[in-house]
Amino acid sequence: MFWRILATTACVLVLASCQQQPAGPSTVRSATAPTAAAVQHEQDVPFAGDVKGVVIYDPSNPKGCAAVPGQPFAITTRAEGTGTTLHMGTVEFDAGHCQTPQGMLGDWVMTGANGDKVVGTYVAFRVGGGPLVVGEWFHLSAAVAITGGTGRFRNATGTAEMTGAVLWEGLADLESPGEWHWEGRISY
Repeated sequence: MFWRILATTACVLVLASCQQQPAGPSTVRSATAPTAAAVQHEQDVPFAGDVKGVVIYDPSNPKGCAAVPGQPFAITTRAEGTGTTLHMGTVEFDAGHCQTPQGMLGDWVMTGANGDKVVGTYVAFRVGGGPLVVGEWFHLSAAVAITGGTGRFRNATGTAEMTGAVLWEGLADLESPGEWHWEGRISY
């Protein structure tokens, strides 16, 4: 009987101590404070890559672009391609823009093999002047802003300079080969 009373008393004391608050704030862990494993440390690293693909002139105009002087109709220009980037590896690239008097204003998304995405916007200009010549490459320069993403790039920010080249095949085909390269920095 003595041992039952001793065991019962010990259980009551253990339960009572579980219900008491700790003696000092140094032993208190807030229910809302993230653990060390949950804290994402921001990285500011170089972001560069190369993509090859196609430029598609889409007269169905999914972005709702307005016609510009010298252009017979409103058109959305898209780019699709694959390549590689620092911190993402192999990527699929998708971009779309409207031609405006202020330049080619667009948005883009890069999707890594694991599904993580980096998204952003750009303002591009054709380098050089003169008319486009069928069968010749024209070159582009763009200021790129990184505005977010998914997965580990959820809160990504950054900037990059992008250069590109497109083999002008005219509007009879509505698709031309293109390639792009960018260098900048990304924080995530």
